[in-house]
Amino acid sequence: MNNPSCFAYLGNNITNLRKDKKLTEGDMAEQLGISIVDYLRLETNPRKAGIELLFRTAELLGVNPAVLVYGEMEPTVMGYIEQNDQLKMKVEKLQMEIMELQEKLIDLHNDNQNNRNNR
Repeated sequence: MNNPSCFAYLGNNITNLRKDKKLTEGDMAEQLGISIVDYLRLETNPRKAGIELLFRTAELLGVNPAVLVYGEMEPTVMGYIEQNDQLKMKVEKLQMEIMELQEKLIDLHNDNQNNRNNR
């Protein structure tokens, strides 16, 4: 994102989304916990904005962070992003289930070993 026009696009997207939500620059600054000057820099020259601030801004505006960078996306792209988020949650759930099953296997193995030793 070294192209200056990319930064202008990012700032314009933030401005447009803020206006769509009928929020002022002051509202945004207050809710983000930053000064109005820092917020104005975010809209006019986001070159130095940290990723955390961009994520918080996206959350406050109720959009996926990619929308700040790319603007409103095709429904298909948003669908892929949502599907990806859902798949991540399923993977995390399956990982937890695997860990629980591994613990049960270890317990069964230990019980089996104890039964053999007690004979």
